Amino acid sequence: MHRERLGRIASVTMLGRLDDEDRRRLAADGLDVTPVSLQR
Repeated sequence: MHRERLGRIASVTMLGRLDDEDRRRLAADGLDVTPVSLQR
């Protein structure tokens, strides 16, 4: 896991897949999920 912070905004990069239930729980907590390019 990699974490970056800028004021009240935090970005976390995790390795692995999220299933539909994971995505529902994250959305319910007000979190956004976006893919990360592997060419960083």
